[in-house]
Amino acid sequence: MEYARSIAVNGLVMFEAYYLLCSRYLHASIFRRQFFNGIMPCLIAIGLVAVLQLLFTYFPLSQRIFEVAGLQLQDWLILLVVSAMIVPVVELEKFLLQKWHRR
Repeated sequence: MEYARSIAVNGLVMFEAYYLLCSRYLHASIFRRQFFNGIMPCLIAIGLVAVLQLLFTYFPLSQRIFEVAGLQLQDWLILLVVSAMIVPVVELEKFLLQKWHRR
């Protein structure tokens, strides 16, 4: 149960980090050069959240309080790949909304 809780919480946080990057531009795709303009605050926020998530996942006191377990490297890699699936979904939504508004 602790392992499943760790996967769920860390997965949600990773989805939100990807979503943050995607939602910086509500109507424009992230696959353009302007994506990198002003990205530093987002990267700092994601870095801080990553540190907090590592503490949440591996710090013994937080493991007892939140009843979570440490994850292995392969778990993190799977979470990175699976949570990145939000990017094409959000980009498809932006594309469809642009098409809808042009009509």
